[in-house]
Amino acid sequence: MYLEDICVASDFRGKNVGIKLLKTVAKEAIENNCHKLDFVVLNWNPAQEFYKKYGARDLTSKEQWHLYRFSAEDMAKLAFDCE
Repeated sequence: MYLEDICVASDFRGKNVGIKLLKTVAKEAIENNCHKLDFVVLNWNPAQEFYKKYGARDLTSKEQWHLYRFSAEDMAKLAFDCE
């Protein structure tokens, strides 16, 4: 399963809302026979420590993954100009 975005409003931080959300996502993944939960985090995001605390592994240096993206314009070029 790929987790696109998760955000806890500042008024609710420190009240276990984040872990409840993450547990719900993990349970949903397990119920749908997903064998991993992937997501990306910006390097400045302090939530990295939160994810690590609950067992998430940073694959940046271990597995050398790189995030790539096609913008809408680049997708259109790819889809229609590369034939």
